Amino acid sequence: MEDDLGKEHTLYTDNNYSSPNLCNFPLKNKTGSCRTVRVTQKIMPTFQKKKMMRDDIEKQMNGCLYFVHVRKGQLVDSGKKNSERNLVIFKPYTIVDYIKNMRPVDKLDMMVESVECMTKSLKWYKNC
Repeated sequence: MEDDLGKEHTLYTDNNYSSPNLCNFPLKNKTGSCRTVRVTQKIMPTFQKKKMMRDDIEKQMNGCLYFVHVRKGQLVDSGKKNSERNLVIFKPYTIVDYIKNMRPVDKLDMMVESVECMTKSLKWYKNC
């Protein structure tokens, strides 16, 4: 990651790596970050409990963290179709962008998990 710092790239991470410290480090080095967070995390601000209408966006800032709660924002074609009715599936732009950029991270996580599983099974086999 150090090679990409300062080049104004965007770092996409999942909710396992979404602490405030991990947000500050890329920003100090001119690198953006985009991540999902769990609602139960300590750093999460409390959003209003009111029912959001279509195209509502609620935003809050907390230091360098910028929280966005979107309810059916700008809808775009997700590139997928409903299998039963053959209708195009529309999703909010923020979701489509995040999924597109998170796909390589998820694939890498799956590859790492399969290697860990193999090493555990090999160790188990050797112990017997």
